[in-house]
Amino acid sequence: MKHMVDLAWHENMFFDTVLDGHRLSIDALEENGGADKGPRPKKLMLLALAGCTAMDVISILRKMKMIPDKFNVIVEAEVTDEHPEKYELSDSWLYR
Repeated sequence: MKHMVDLAWHENMFFDTVLDGHRLSIDALEENGGADKGPRPKKLMLLALAGCTAMDVISILRKMKMIPDKFNVIVEAEVTDEHPEKYELSDSWLYR
């Protein structure tokens, strides 16, 4: 299986795409040449990690007939100071 995204540049640091029928925009902060019209792409990497983890855990819990009333996944990472900036994963927590 292959996944592909088509990210279109519109202006300054504003881009958008359509994923599975849902429009998603990304942008930079004003001080970085953007207009803050969407989230920063680096944080979306943390969201993807949290989302995959959450869906796996809920899938397992459903099979065990253990549906939680509340469930959160928190992913925390440090951004390095040197360029290119990258994440150093600090911690992740599952809350029920």
